[in-house]
Amino acid sequence: MTETLEAFIEALRAQLTFDARAEATLEQVAAFARAQLQTHASAPHGPRARLRGCSLHWRGEQGYEGFVWRSEPGVARHSPGPSASLWTWMASERAQLVLEPQLELLWIDPRRGHQARRVDLTERAPHEPLSASMARFAGEESTHVLVSPLIDAHGSLVGMVGLEFEARSAMGDPALWTHLCPGLSVLLNAAVSLLAAGTPPPQTATSDELLPVIGRSMARRVQLLERFAAHDETLLLTGASGTGKSRLARWCHQRSARAEHPFEELDLLTVPEDMQMAQLVGWSRGAFTGAVQDVRGALDRADGGTLFIDEIDKLSLKTQAGFLKLLEDGTYQILGSAGGRRRANVRFIVATNADLQEAVRAGTFREDLLYRINTLPVHLPSLAERADEIPQWARLMLQRHSGAHMSWTPEALHLLERAPWPGNLRQLDNVVRRAGIIAQMRSDGHAQVTIRDVREALELGSSSPAEVPASLLHALEDASHLITEAALSLDEPPRQLLDTLGDALKALILRSTTAQLDGVEEAFRALGMEHHLAHRNHHRILKKLNEQLDQVRTLDEEMTQGG
Repeated sequence: MTETLEAFIEALRAQLTFDARAEATLEQVAAFARAQLQTHASAPHGPRARLRGCSLHWRGEQGYEGFVWRSEPGVARHSPGPSASLWTWMASERAQLVLEPQLELLWIDPRRGHQARRVDLTERAPHEPLSASMARFAGEESTHVLVSPLIDAHGSLVGMVGLEFEARSAMGDPALWTHLCPGLSVLLNAAVSLLAAGTPPPQTATSDELLPVIGRSMARRVQLLERFAAHDETLLLTGASGTGKSRLARWCHQRSARAEHPFEELDLLTVPEDMQMAQLVGWSRGAFTGAVQDVRGALDRADGGTLFIDEIDKLSLKTQAGFLKLLEDGTYQILGSAGGRRRANVRFIVATNADLQEAVRAGTFREDLLYRINTLPVHLPSLAERADEIPQWARLMLQRHSGAHMSWTPEALHLLERAPWPGNLRQLDNVVRRAGIIAQMRSDGHAQVTIRDVREALELGSSSPAEVPASLLHALEDASHLITEAALSLDEPPRQLLDTLGDALKALILRSTTAQLDGVEEAFRALGMEHHLAHRNHHRILKKLNEQLDQVRTLDEEMTQGG
């Protein structure tokens, strides 16, 4: 085992990115599993077993952060691996699990020297569903799914590795796994820290209209979404309003096998609760009061393609029950139709900016529905967490709204990067549009959007003037940027302009400090200028500084009138 472990670690260290290390992990794990299966198959009465594939799930509390899967040569697999319901068991047990979907059995911690706990899933409690996982493997030849936890040095569960086997002679008997699980645990414990050290891809600009900018924090998620796009499993996008969930849903559709078919969007914020199911399935004339004609539902309009349901947390409890049945058996009934149930031929992508776990605790969202839609969850970070994307987004938005003749000063882009953006990309787009208009109002033809334009645009859209977090260094930087822009715009700058501006800044600081301390002498002491008080010349110093301030005020008025 020592040689195997050393080779395993060396193989991972040779890779630089998370995906490359995850691929190497699965390759080494698969090789280890095949060797163990061969050893036990050659033993007297040893069960015959075949590895079919394996997957690595790297997850945070809010969803996937990394996902890689591989099939064994000659094995056709349609499932992307263990589902969210198995992850829920993993989070609870933090131990190796073996699911037997055909027998509806779950073995917990089947290691050598341990008495594996057997759970009969036909008698499972409502809060412990595994129906999603069992349904997923119903069409596969896999008889066992072995799932091992990935636990980091801090004791946090950060992922799991799933291995699928065809081992019919071992069904109902955990003996095979008692030999495989200990060595697998050793390998995966060694892999966790190396996986976490994978370098994220750098920021890239693309020619994709739906996803023109991919920053470091989004790169791994985009790779995940590209993999998930190929599957028909329900995709759950979470994240604050304005982070681009609708855009990414359409992006996934365009990369799926359903791309040539419709992409239909159903925004539940625009649908009254009593009409939610009707909008989903459609209705026939006379189905209810006001139904004066047949209306196709979103399922019919999206036939063969993708149905994106935004604000999924806004589903009423009654509609949640109907939607759950639709997900479980894939059929629906048009309201008021005499025809039979129809089969839904759509891939579902759902999105929310709410905490669905909290909604379950509050009783406003069904737990069993959460398990069904939480199959492939991906959380989109806020724009503040993707600050490296802001300059490129700002350039693209400005070009779209104001044309190629407009550009940004570096100082203006720096200010945009520091703003908090609670409204995310949607808010940034509004500010960029506003700043471009402000810049055009003071200029003819080619124009640059300056830091002053950005400040005005931010203040116009904010209920409070302080849109950018306060910081002494940032305040000085902002002042320096404004001074630089002013100096470069003057045809004939006054002599000793920098000294004049420096003295004017001192005058403003003294004025502000005097007002807060209610006294000039107190202000001089607070600012470390008490030596002027000893000779009683502080009034002369203050007078000189105020004269410089008046000069700057006059210069500012001339620049404003000229602009």
